[in-house]
Amino acid sequence: ELDAKGDYGFTAVTLAAKMGKWDVVKLLVAGGARDVGEGFGAFFFWKGLFGTEQEDQDYVLQMLCKAGFDSGEAFVTGVLSNKVKEMIAAGFDVNAKVDAGKMGEMVASQFAGSIAGATPILLAAMKKSTDEVKLLITAGADLSAMDSDGKTVRDWMGAKDFDAILADVH
Repeated sequence: ELDAKGDYGFTAVTLAAKMGKWDVVKLLVAGGARDVGEGFGAFFFWKGLFGTEQEDQDYVLQMLCKAGFDSGEAFVTGVLSNKVKEMIAAGFDVNAKVDAGKMGEMVASQFAGSIAGATPILLAAMKKSTDEVKLLITAGADLSAMDSDGKTVRDWMGAKDFDAILADVH
C-alpha cells in the first residue's frame, strides 16, 4: 500500500522526500500516494519539499492540493520554510486548522504559542512573519481566527504592527 506507515510515522513518500528523490515522490503522488506521514515524517517531507527545485515543489503541491490534502499541517512547515506564497498559489486552504497531534513536539516548539487549532495566519503571526501575514490576508485568511489560548493575529503581532500591516495591505 502506498500510504503505509513505518517507524516514526514515515511513509514511502516521506522517505523518498527525506532522501531527496523527488522523481520518486512525483511518481508516488501521481500514483495515488497522499499520506506524507505524521510527526517527524511529515516534518521531513515538507522540509525536504521546500528545499528542492521550484518545479518539483509546484508539481507536488498542486497534486496534493487537488487530492484534498490536509493543508493545516502543510502550512506549519510552509510558514517555517517561508513558502506560504507557493502554497497559496497551489490552492491550499488558507483557513485550514492544524491538528497539532500530527506534527509532534519538535515541530510545535518552533512556534511561540500553541499550534493546536491554529490557522496559517496565526502560525505566521507567531513567527512574526510580516510578509507572510500580508500574503495570507490578501489570499483571504480569516483575521478573527483564534489559537487555543484565544489569541488573534493582532495579539501575536502587536496592535501597532498589525495596524501597519492592515494599512499596507488595504
